[in-house]
Amino acid sequence: MARSFLFVVLKGLLLFIVISCSDSEFVSNSEKVITEVNINLDSAAFQKVYDHRDRWEIDSLLPFFHHKDPSFRAFSARIISDIGDGSIAKQLGSLLSDTIPEVRRAALYSLGQLRSPESVPYLMEVFSQQDTMGVDPLAFKYALEGIGKCGDSSYLSALATISTYTYKDTLLLQGQALGILNMAYRGFSHPKATSLMVQFVSDSVYSYNVKLFAAQYLATAKDVSLSEFSQELLDAIENERNPNIRMFLAESLGKTAGDGYAWMSRNFSREEDFRVRIQMLRGALNFSKNRTHALLAKGVRDSNLEVAREAADLIIEHGSSAYSQTYLDWAFANFRKEIKYKIFAIANRYITNNRFRNMNQQLVYQQYNRTTDPYLKSDLIRACGYNPSTLSRLLQWYDEDENLAVRTSIIESVIQITKESSGNLTTAAKDFLVDRWLEADAAAVSLISAFIGENAEFFPELKKRDEKWNLVQQKISMPGGVEAMISLKKAKAAVLGENFDSDFYKVKENYTHPIDWTLYKSLSTSSRAEVNTEKGSFEIQLYTEHAPATVVNFVELAEAGYFNKKPFHRVVPNFVVQGGGNRGDGYGSLDYTIRSELGPEYFDDEGYVGMASAGKHTESQQWFVTHRPTLHLNGKYTIFGKVINNMEVVRQLERGDVIQEINIKY
Repeated sequence: MARSFLFVVLKGLLLFIVISCSDSEFVSNSEKVITEVNINLDSAAFQKVYDHRDRWEIDSLLPFFHHKDPSFRAFSARIISDIGDGSIAKQLGSLLSDTIPEVRRAALYSLGQLRSPESVPYLMEVFSQQDTMGVDPLAFKYALEGIGKCGDSSYLSALATISTYTYKDTLLLQGQALGILNMAYRGFSHPKATSLMVQFVSDSVYSYNVKLFAAQYLATAKDVSLSEFSQELLDAIENERNPNIRMFLAESLGKTAGDGYAWMSRNFSREEDFRVRIQMLRGALNFSKNRTHALLAKGVRDSNLEVAREAADLIIEHGSSAYSQTYLDWAFANFRKEIKYKIFAIANRYITNNRFRNMNQQLVYQQYNRTTDPYLKSDLIRACGYNPSTLSRLLQWYDEDENLAVRTSIIESVIQITKESSGNLTTAAKDFLVDRWLEADAAAVSLISAFIGENAEFFPELKKRDEKWNLVQQKISMPGGVEAMISLKKAKAAVLGENFDSDFYKVKENYTHPIDWTLYKSLSTSSRAEVNTEKGSFEIQLYTEHAPATVVNFVELAEAGYFNKKPFHRVVPNFVVQGGGNRGDGYGSLDYTIRSELGPEYFDDEGYVGMASAGKHTESQQWFVTHRPTLHLNGKYTIFGKVINNMEVVRQLERGDVIQEINIKY
């Protein structure tokens, strides 16, 4: 009896302690209400919350929605969308009645980031609350932006017909324009939306961001004709001085038919900013075949290497055998080798006369034997991919060259040869691809699995059993091999008729790289990274508050000398330069991954530094710098810094240029 009584007393005491501790953090009716939001990641308490996010512990984050301190409510609401989905929309929606504006804003941004229709009722709720809560411009901005991410096409007309905002309502207009732009990225457009965006770019009273978002919409929206707005757009580009807006206006002129073509023909060579010329070329794809060819032909001869590269790449994808004689003439003409090797690909793809095509191919072989640069070799290998007769030579080169960038290019070209052969996969090509796939190299698995998934009829043996699938899977180490594993599992699901679980890698076993908070505390909001390259140095402002885990990871690698002698393996004209990979071909990771950090920062200018990924939470060591605003990356790729000095060095970087070292300035 005594033991039973003691047990009851202890149990009651323990329950009292638990309730008291819980009340002290989450329920307090007697203490003074805290109204100030102060999120401090130097604090162990906030670090603990962030670690829950880092370990995908949603259930551990949700209780913080009820914390007595609004700093924790706002913080948990903001970061939970990085790891959550539509199933937490209701919990986030409950925070819209919070009395603290920062909490409501965090909840609204995160509801949009869920990109789920489950969020829409809660995003709409904020507009019905304005009588009681008032109009919070930033909260409304997040709600409008979120509707564009989550709502169906029926919401686009409503977004486009809001008429109560004036040019002074900058945040509200930004939200409206972002909402419409997000709809366009999802394939939705509407005449009223198009008309409103033309109004935004045409009137100088609107802010930079509103005009930028509108110009991007006009350039991006599919199946939209802008012919009726020709004069407004011509006036807008003549009056606009900011190249970030001008480039998208120039691209949008491609949708105005004759007027746009006349303007581009007249101004292409006069335009001083090479980035604007590149966007003109992209816009030219909307013209008739002859007009497109005329502008791209100008681009190939442009004095700026990036403009010429873009023109050549566009011709590879959108050329025509109607201009085969021109392409043949180019193959024997005097071009810089970086352009000449792309012209070889153009000639191989579009010249129909076998004798002339073989002449072009002999030039490719000659240049390959003289070239030592692996990235220039890759261009020549790409040219071979448009000529099926080169298969045996490609297989020979694979055995002779140990460079991973070269080998990966050969795999890509063997796959391309199948496409160029009217979908016929030769025995030699199939044997090569299957053998490479079974070796489980990161690039091979990623590329070949995707090909298998799209062309299952070529691989009937893989439809009948799991042995080979399992063999490849067992050779991929996780979490570093996540990109290859994603491709493999997608292909297997497609071939075997199974469901693909896109969250398969989001398990605690893959949490192998915790955040070094001691290192984080040594950093500050003014910390910078100086990147030294062969072309010069540039300086990055590190976003320690916005992306703490990513910044710490970057600093760890830089301080360890990891980036030294690593190449920039990818340069896309007027888009990004990317480096940091450990193979030189863009595939593979280190033996860990880190989480995506997708807070309210926007790729609305050149020079943003982001993490490359193969999907959410697959980042490791590769990073990129943007050449221009890249708004389609918003909320999908981590931004962890911005180039603040010597952006011109970034613009000069080419594939193969090497990072000499990165110095951290604490």
